[in-house]
Amino acid sequence: KVGWYNAVLQPAFHLPYPDDTLAFVVLSTPSMFDKALKPFVNKERLKIIRDPVDQCVSHHLSFVKEKFPDQKVDIIYDYEILPNRKPKFLAQTAAHVAGAAYYYQRKDVKLDPWGKKKIYGVCIHPKYGGWFAIRALLVFPDIQVPLLEQSAPIDCVSTEEKRIEL
Repeated sequence: KVGWYNAVLQPAFHLPYPDDTLAFVVLSTPSMFDKALKPFVNKERLKIIRDPVDQCVSHHLSFVKEKFPDQKVDIIYDYEILPNRKPKFLAQTAAHVAGAAYYYQRKDVKLDPWGKKKIYGVCIHPKYGGWFAIRALLVFPDIQVPLLEQSAPIDCVSTEEKRIEL
């Protein structure tokens, strides 16, 4: 739900939908290469492809959108930015609140060894580890799901030492 995402972020990053709006995080896994990307590139061989992965994801998500002809579906891609250069959505945060992957951040390490150094977080999937990507967010603005329960992401990097290594 959009509200799960908005609840953990500053207002500047909020998505402009009611809290109970249904949304899905779209991930790609290693099998995407053989199942989607290679067939897409082969089919589009005679066309100019500037960014094969992004164009492949867009191609397949357009089919998803067609499967819901009676619904409004907003697709927000991971690479889209606002005029102020901020991302349209924070992909790792979205994956975390959706329960898709655990977003490890500085606050997940009790004994901070970095001092004033800038540290970025990383998402880890319980099955694919770091071998996945967050590609998009599908938002269904007209579908409200007030009873949908949130699933916590699986914390699969259990030791402090391993979290520091990330």
